[in-house]
Amino acid sequence: MIKIPAICWLLLSSLSFGVGEYLSKIWGMAPSWKMTICVIIPYIIGVLFWLPALLIGENALAKIGSIWNLLSFCVTIAVGTIIFHEGLTIKNIIGLVLAIISIILLS
Repeated sequence: MIKIPAICWLLLSSLSFGVGEYLSKIWGMAPSWKMTICVIIPYIIGVLFWLPALLIGENALAKIGSIWNLLSFCVTIAVGTIIFHEGLTIKNIIGLVLAIISIILLS
């Protein structure tokens, strides 16, 4: 069996989280029970992708958790700025660049 690197699982988890963030924003504009379920599902899937990342990452919670937090942060900003056209300040952009550098250094 092919061993998938932890970073791949973390990317899948954070992308699933991004879908959840997108749907959360849609839910916020028109809440409903059906949409609530639609929001919860990608978050659950994201957790299921997180578990193999933690296992493959030799149970290094601090490292794996930090990378996931930074990836999810970047995905959330991408959803907000690209899809919903929310603005970023210079300070926000600097923080995003530093987060990306952190992911590289932690990987």
